[in-house]
Amino acid sequence: MLQHVISHHSFFPRTVSCGWVTGDDKAIRSSYRLLGVVYLLQLALTVALQLNILRQRQRAQQEWRQHRNLPSRSQSVEEPNSPCSSRCIL
Repeated sequence: MLQHVISHHSFFPRTVSCGWVTGDDKAIRSSYRLLGVVYLLQLALTVALQLNILRQRQRAQQEWRQHRNLPSRSQSVEEPNSPCSSRCIL
């Protein structure tokens, strides 16, 4: 008899066991859907910002390499026979 009683009673509320969707369930689902959309937008924004930072860093490194490889202005303007060309030490 005890087995008969347990088999007919559910430990869950009727809405869960029967699968009925109430107004509250719809509101919860739409809230989670909105939360998911906001999360995806945040993720896309974060990835875009990180890619932008990476591009800026690479551009700065490239410009630094180009600047480092250029002859300095004093060396290109200075004549090789001038008295201070290689002997000036401060």
